[in-house]
Amino acid sequence: METVSNTPEITPRVQMGLDRIQRGRHQEKEVWNVPLTVLNQETKGMALVKRKALAIRKVLTEMPVRIEPYELIVGVSVQNSVGSLTPFPEYATPEEREKAAARYTGTYSVFGHFCPSYPKLLRLGLGALRREAEERLSARKRTGGAKEEEDWLEAVLLSLGGLRDFMLRYAKRASDLSENGAEPARKEELIEIARIARTVSHEPPHSFREALQALWFAHVAFGSTMNFMSLGRFD
Repeated sequence: METVSNTPEITPRVQMGLDRIQRGRHQEKEVWNVPLTVLNQETKGMALVKRKALAIRKVLTEMPVRIEPYELIVGVSVQNSVGSLTPFPEYATPEEREKAAARYTGTYSVFGHFCPSYPKLLRLGLGALRREAEERLSARKRTGGAKEEEDWLEAVLLSLGGLRDFMLRYAKRASDLSENGAEPARKEELIEIARIARTVSHEPPHSFREALQALWFAHVAFGSTMNFMSLGRFD
């Protein structure tokens, strides 16, 4: 009697990805653009939360973007864990770091092990999230109130702007690859990757694949900026 296996066949595309992961375990990781800082005479006068947002935006607008030949969902993190080879841009002054150390914390005391509101991102889209923050900031400026909330909303907009630019950088990378000698089948894939990246940079996803890409972009952005969040329930 013939035995039927329930193990799915590994396609050539998946095998290429598995081989790439295996090779990466035995290769020294590249260190990106060291040293990193957002501190200068202008930014030192900003609220700490805004300087942290500038550091987030710096990573997302400058970190390497890479698309492997086998990938359909794209995005590669430059961080793996606290203390990994790729540092986070310095955003706190020596006095602020000293004050934080006295409270047993610091710039590497990061927020993590929580599930972000990925459903809200997928439901509204990045553009709507930016508009929500802009409207709240405008209302806060009209009515007055705590400066800390105004600083926080401006930091939100800086961070979301960095995420948008990160997505658009992948759209450009895919578009460039599609125009540089890609085989016809891969060319069509790269054109679609670019389209999806542009779409989710400002609209909510309209398909399952667009939703996967939007979620992955956000997850990679968190992981690349010292925020080690759980992916949560993938469904």
